[in-house]
Amino acid sequence: MTPRQALRCFMAIAVAGGWLTGAEAPGFRDLARPAIRSYAERDGLPHPTVQQIVLDPEGRLWAATQGGPAVFDGRRWRPVEMPPEAASRFVRTLLVDARGRLWLGTQDDGIWRMDQGTWTHLGPADGLPALRVNHLLEVPGPGGSSTLWAATSSGPARWDNGRWIPATAGLTNLWTWRLVLTPRASGPPQLWACTRGGLARWEGQRWVLQAEFLGLEVNGLIQMAGPAGRDRWVSCFGRGLAHWTGGEVAFLDQVAGHSLRFPSCLALTRSPGDAPVLWVGTYSDGLASLKDGHWSFLTPDRGLPSQAVYALQPDPQGKPALWIGMQGGGISALTPGEWMTLPSGPSGFPNPDTTAFAETREPDGPRIWFGTTRGLV
Repeated sequence: MTPRQALRCFMAIAVAGGWLTGAEAPGFRDLARPAIRSYAERDGLPHPTVQQIVLDPEGRLWAATQGGPAVFDGRRWRPVEMPPEAASRFVRTLLVDARGRLWLGTQDDGIWRMDQGTWTHLGPADGLPALRVNHLLEVPGPGGSSTLWAATSSGPARWDNGRWIPATAGLTNLWTWRLVLTPRASGPPQLWACTRGGLARWEGQRWVLQAEFLGLEVNGLIQMAGPAGRDRWVSCFGRGLAHWTGGEVAFLDQVAGHSLRFPSCLALTRSPGDAPVLWVGTYSDGLASLKDGHWSFLTPDRGLPSQAVYALQPDPQGKPALWIGMQGGGISALTPGEWMTLPSGPSGFPNPDTTAFAETREPDGPRIWFGTTRGLV
């Protein structure tokens, strides 16, 4: 391959996002395709619809899919065989606790627990409020202890001395989507319940509903860095995304022609420059992100396999920065800040057949020029 051919191939594949910082045309990052590695059934996933992605205490990545659980070995997903007597392989949530036990919350078969290779089924006979389990959470306690909580379609419950103890006092609608921990200025973290009747905080014996979200279907909560409780985002199904700062709430249901009315999940990462990045999965408009006051959307036309995002999991190593679970689209690993593909057509780039590029210095800053077979850009 000649140098000219190599350059042409290089430019046809991607342009470096970092080179264009401060010099890109408006909307460049909203049109370019970021670095995405996608995994499907051919890569070991039991099912292409992924309900949850979690990290265990040893840093292994797990996925709850509608066809069973799977664990990532660094290259492929390895399905975890459920017991033959399991009435459902539809796993909505999973957790590996501090003792290494695997807990699976299913769509309609309660909870299955694997401890040292032995499976145990837990259902209403064991105190579980319902057979549908939406979320599992391990809450740290004093002296290194912890308590397992379950969010079910008939309310939350906690695991205590071999039984599930319902904890529903104070809730007006028992259906609970998710349980969330947020840090406090002092003391243990605050436990929250995201329910179809609003957002509630646990006060030791009962839940206290937040007046700002009464009657709303809340399915997620995340707290930003900074003074505890002063900057939170709340996802409200059918209403949109709520920015909750102190006692004030501002709702956002649409940005730049994209809908935020039906958010599904939230995550927080840090950019390479250490700026906070808020990620919002949606049921119908892909993945939204907020960084430095700017919203952008990752949708199928930018390389995301599905427009319905069900699960988000930040990677503590930062590469990839975020794992994305989707309806029918498997799992994608997203690494923002890496090479970005700039396709012709929707981006305004006239032709992928690029022959040369150069940088000039202009009064308003550097400018990148591209020579193509259809003109200069």
